[in-house]
Amino acid sequence: MTDQKIALVTGSSRGIGKRIAQRLARDGMFVIVHYASSSALADEVVAGIEAQGGAAIAIGGDVRSVAGIAAMFASIDTALAARLGTARIDVFVNCVGITDGGPIHTIDEAAYDKLFDTNVKGAFFAAQAALERMPDGGRMVFISSVSAIRAMPTRPLYSASKAAINGLVISLAQFLGPRDITVNAIMPGTTMTEMAEKAFERPGVEDRVKAMIAMNRVGQPEEVADAVAALVSKDGRWITGQCIAASGGQQL
Repeated sequence: MTDQKIALVTGSSRGIGKRIAQRLARDGMFVIVHYASSSALADEVVAGIEAQGGAAIAIGGDVRSVAGIAAMFASIDTALAARLGTARIDVFVNCVGITDGGPIHTIDEAAYDKLFDTNVKGAFFAAQAALERMPDGGRMVFISSVSAIRAMPTRPLYSASKAAINGLVISLAQFLGPRDITVNAIMPGTTMTEMAEKAFERPGVEDRVKAMIAMNRVGQPEEVADAVAALVSKDGRWITGQCIAASGGQQL
């Protein structure tokens, strides 16, 4: 059985999740790279980690249903037992999320269910499953958003889903404190992911976004990953129940 820390990062085949997986691997953790649909992208992340001397595996799974989450964790258990002789998860980072939505009058029940099943239901039940495998002293980090604490008139559904995550974090932190498990959220602002790059192709968009950020630039996925790494490290052991903006001051 390995003494190496084992981290599960959901939604880590691309974007912020990918950078988190890469950073935790550089910090010496064995990383489970989770993907929803693209095994090829996840395999690329694993290959990149291994090329840098790290260790990782790719596991797929649909977090929008309890059955899908159960199947995903069954695959994780099998893979970890074969590779490391354990099914332990020391660090859980929930990065799965979608940003679909529009003003309230444009949202129908199907859109509501898709977003909340992914962003809230998935986070809740994946955390539940991870906790069944987490020893005392573990770490949990949820990727929220500054949208949880700012008015988002064109994306109220997304904003509400991230506010739900913040509420989950403070309740879990209180509940899990006696087990020395810390629970926190990182709230990114606008970050230069593949999705943002496409949006910034429209004239003037990037300048308008920068004007809303105190540091007058768009964040990089690596900067969010660094914040997560700090929370799950030994140095973050006394920080829990916090929803921390990693946004360059966009929430201001």
